[in-house]
Amino acid sequence: MARKSGELMRDYYKRIIESTSNSEVGVEFHLKDNVSNFILQQLKQSGINKTEFAKRLNMKMSQLSRIVNSETNLTLRTIAHIYKTFDCYPSLEYINNQVTFSSPHNITELQDGDENNEE
Repeated sequence: MARKSGELMRDYYKRIIESTSNSEVGVEFHLKDNVSNFILQQLKQSGINKTEFAKRLNMKMSQLSRIVNSETNLTLRTIAHIYKTFDCYPSLEYINNQVTFSSPHNITELQDGDENNEE
């Protein structure tokens, strides 16, 4: 069976990440891959398909496909919008000389934590 172009692009980006892990380009591709993996994981867990998710984000399906395939630059606003749609809050971590998005936090859990700290 022939591989889809999205799979080929993801493999291409993974090779770039591995070969440039200590450069800005590698960090950029790694972060894009993190967002892509987050979206795919959340879609799978929530049972939402890509078409419905694109509607929720108020974006064209082609734009979502470019994001999922790590083929576009992402603004902080777009990243925030994606995570907020899944009721999550992104944060960055620096681990083993790599910048990565940490495990997303549920927004309501963060708000509950803030309330507990005020007491």
